Amino acid sequence: MATTLAKVSGVLIITQTTGLGRYYASIAISAGKFNSNSSADGVNITIGGDSYSIPLTELTVNGQVPSTMSTAITLLNSIFGT
Repeated sequence: MATTLAKVSGVLIITQTTGLGRYYASIAISAGKFNSNSSADGVNITIGGDSYSIPLTELTVNGQVPSTMSTAITLLNSIFGT
């Protein structure tokens, strides 16, 4: 399931292939966490009480598709970092 993360005006929007997008405000973003999964081919994200397990091949962050874990971490840090 393709998952897109986009930060617009300080609000994080997470949209998946099915269902409606979820919106997270700055407090939830600052408390959010992410890390690579145990096989290093995807990321785990926890935010606002929700958890996401996303393979790299299905992840888009601010319009960019990471091809490596290093790129994925950099892109996610642009959203979750302070």
